[in-house]
Amino acid sequence: GDEVLFTPFRVEVRINGDFKVPEDGELQIAMTYVGRGTQVRVLQSLYFMCWNVGDSEVEIRTQLVTTRDVPVGPPTSIRVRQRPGPHFVLSSPSTGQIFVAQRSIPLMFSLGSVLPEDFRVCSEFSCSVLANKTIHNSSICTGDEGVELIEVDGQYKIDAIVPPGNCSLSSAVFNGAGQLLTAVAERSFRVSDEQAECPPDSGVA
Repeated sequence: GDEVLFTPFRVEVRINGDFKVPEDGELQIAMTYVGRGTQVRVLQSLYFMCWNVGDSEVEIRTQLVTTRDVPVGPPTSIRVRQRPGPHFVLSSPSTGQIFVAQRSIPLMFSLGSVLPEDFRVCSEFSCSVLANKTIHNSSICTGDEGVELIEVDGQYKIDAIVPPGNCSLSSAVFNGAGQLLTAVAERSFRVSDEQAECPPDSGVA
């Protein structure tokens, strides 16, 4: 009966008894979404992130299973309500990801619920450039000149050019007046330039 404010949201599981995850087995998770059907995952953790971009109820069923896929307890089921959107899920890049010899970084995201016609997905980058020890700040928004929004397997993709270095990213959906419509997604990642970090005379290939 809980109401989920934003997506993705964190689901935590408590276990009674001597059974331990991941030492003794796994958690089998089944999530049913209106319009998306049922998705099943197997985890070795007592929490996981669930996302739903539809304004609908989500049913989450969990069951303990051994590593031999033998149930050791009855399934537990809950239902949560999704607060009406809009909803925004940034699936790439992920925190800790390393891009090797890439200047164009793909931003992959999903959108849900009703969005105003003038909505924009905007991302701000801050990169510590290793080559000259400077900070490079940049931003990119859908609708900007030269920014192509591509649909890939039900998600959206735009390419952002960032310099080699350690980068942080903040991304969210805004309306035409610049008002924030969704929660802000934050990531940190690295863009590695092999030629700059391993020059020909370094002895490293």
